[in-house]
Amino acid sequence: MAATTPAALIKQASKWGIVWGVLLILLGILAIGEPLLAAIALATFIAWLLIFVGVVHVVVAFQAHSGTSLGWKLLVGVAYLFIAAIYCFAQ
Repeated sequence: MAATTPAALIKQASKWGIVWGVLLILLGILAIGEPLLAAIALATFIAWLLIFVGVVHVVVAFQAHSGTSLGWKLLVGVAYLFIAAIYCFAQ
């Protein structure tokens, strides 16, 4: 049953907020206990995020309406991918 009243929506959001908070506390404790693992996980996450942003930039570049816009957007997308590759291999 979908929550339709404002009170029900707030109650549902509060439950997810509590779950999210507990999860972040547990991950924080894990990061304090294993800092090397946390650093590697964070670096890997950032590298994948850069790859995703680069791919999105390249795709958006081909939807540009002018040649100059296409060139700059494509250049930025390729730069993101290049930086992501360097960041991945530097780990």
